[in-house]
Amino acid sequence: MIDARNSAEDITKLQANFLANMSHEIRTPINGIIGLSELIEQDFSNVEGLDEYAQLLKESGHRLLSTITSLLDFSKLNNSQVDFKLREFDLVQVVQDYLPSMHVLADRKGLYLRFKTEIKHLDYRFDENVLILILNNLIGNAIKFTKEGGVEVRLTTKDVQGKEFIQLSIHDTGIGIDEEFVPFLFEPFRQESTGFSRNYEGTGLGLSIVHKYIELFGGYVKVKSEKKQGASFYIFLPRQV
Repeated sequence: MIDARNSAEDITKLQANFLANMSHEIRTPINGIIGLSELIEQDFSNVEGLDEYAQLLKESGHRLLSTITSLLDFSKLNNSQVDFKLREFDLVQVVQDYLPSMHVLADRKGLYLRFKTEIKHLDYRFDENVLILILNNLIGNAIKFTKEGGVEVRLTTKDVQGKEFIQLSIHDTGIGIDEEFVPFLFEPFRQESTGFSRNYEGTGLGLSIVHKYIELFGGYVKVKSEKKQGASFYIFLPRQV
């Protein structure tokens, strides 16, 4: 029994080391490709057609990096190999500092991206990288599935059955989600449209990863949506993690 347990622990450690090495080996060349494409954009912007090719190269690199990151995160979560780095920070400031990076995507589609909160300062102990991952997935999806109007991010606190929660919500005016599909939203690899004919790219892992991370921190997610009526994602995280 002891030998079997030790063997299982050894395998888990090997898997963790493999994932760490894979993460480094894959991300390093992809980041190099993205960096070089940015240099081409800057230094050869006056060469006809080249800046457009560089932009396509950069976008392809980012898409590939996002796919690899999702697969590695999903694998680590499934194997309980996540090492959280908790620290205290101002949640309002982190969200405000993050949003400009998503404005580029929203502006490209002619959409608004707003942040609404009455809270001026909110100290919160959490893993900042996990928070950014959650925002990346939910705001990125909201922009991707919205053609007109835009996305609003809201932050507030809420009492739920005598326990204080932070409520972070993302609301869009996009295509919405079929009510029948909502219960399956957080299942890995599940997408409302599938096959080569689907209109939107993605692995189908993003929401599953978000859901798992939030649950690990003692929180939960609620979704309200109807087809062609936009979607609202409500994230509830305990005030004390």
